[in-house]
Amino acid sequence: MKTFLTLLAVITYLNAYTLVGVHAKCAICPSSWGDVWLRSRCTRNGTTNCVYQQKGALDISCHYNDKGSLLNESSHQWCPQLVETGYGCVCG
Repeated sequence: MKTFLTLLAVITYLNAYTLVGVHAKCAICPSSWGDVWLRSRCTRNGTTNCVYQQKGALDISCHYNDKGSLLNESSHQWCPQLVETGYGCVCG
């Protein structure tokens, strides 16, 4: 019985940990596409912003939802329409 209660407490804790977004799913920015490479990425409130550089051009900003789908506010028509998703959503 004690083992069951301990297990129940651990499961409850982990569920609460996930609910606050510690392990939230997010879009994973591709490291490059074509002649464009990733400069920075950041996920906030379920939206991932991937900023890319292209030699001799302005930065390209691609915004994705937590399912990896491109959002309309992206700055470039050539942003990948769909990217992979995963965990470990960070800014950097």
